[in-house]
Amino acid sequence: MLCIFCAVTITFTEKGNIIKSEKVNYVFGYLGALSLPIYLIHPVLISLIDYVDDDMPRWKKYVIVFPVTLVLALIYRIVADFLNKKIKDNKENKENVEKKEEKEKKEEATDDNQNQKEKQIIENKGGCNENLV
Repeated sequence: MLCIFCAVTITFTEKGNIIKSEKVNYVFGYLGALSLPIYLIHPVLISLIDYVDDDMPRWKKYVIVFPVTLVLALIYRIVADFLNKKIKDNKENKENVEKKEEKEKKEEATDDNQNQKEKQIIENKGGCNENLV
């Protein structure tokens, strides 16, 4: 069950971002993002309660499972958002560093070309002066 939870989570990680970008539908986008962990967590909790106390009345199970599922889904979503942001920031930082390095290499290559041109000009001028003397 844990492997299925991880696989489905990875599959649906970036779903619903289009809805989240709209201010009016932000709440519905967040609820949609919570629906997957709620769907996957509640049967595990019900099975766990059945394992721990098989004689518990059904209404008590629901009273326990409902709020615990919501809290766990919220915690899951907060952690997932935090990790997604960290990963995105790391990717952006790497891209910025790579762009900066490429720019520096281009500037060095341009400087080298400029220095070579200046040397050629100096050599040409020096050669002309020697011929004149």
